[in-house]
Amino acid sequence: MFERFTREARSVVIDAQGHARRLGHRRIGTEHLLLAIASAPGPASDLLGAAGVTPSDVESDIATLGAPARSSDRDALASIGIDLDRVRDAASATFGADALDPSDRDWSRGRRARHRRRPADRTWRHLPFSERAKTALGLALRESLRLGTKAITPEHVLLGVLREGRSRACEVLAARHVSFPNLRARLEQSLRAAV
Repeated sequence: MFERFTREARSVVIDAQGHARRLGHRRIGTEHLLLAIASAPGPASDLLGAAGVTPSDVESDIATLGAPARSSDRDALASIGIDLDRVRDAASATFGADALDPSDRDWSRGRRARHRRRPADRTWRHLPFSERAKTALGLALRESLRLGTKAITPEHVLLGVLREGRSRACEVLAARHVSFPNLRARLEQSLRAAV
């Protein structure tokens, strides 16, 4: 699928990974895709700006939402009086930003092997996509096909995010009082005018 992405759309995906890593998140979510789209020059960014959504707004709202967690985990912990965000903040403050990242631990080999194998700079690791981000990217392909275009642009990615409809990016847009049908119509109009 990524072979159909334009250079700009590929940059959005790469920048989304950079934003997720910079914010200390373990997965690339739709909110990171939205932040990358809002930050990149182009029609999708312009339309978000016209709707009153700036990169700083998106980043602020992501910080307010906190790091994503599975809702069932959050709900289960809340039912016994544990606030997951407070636990994460306390662990990060005490042990460092990556204290709860299990991907660099090798429990089967013990402490010595774990420290020997840990790279000094872990920015090289690819972050996985969240399920909703994967869905949104798949929907970007469908939007491209539906509109009769061969390439997937950042506008298609944003259409995919809107079509997915239940993601953190949609929460950010809804909090900013963005009209999804209006934004969708403007994106489609922009794509048709570009053909």
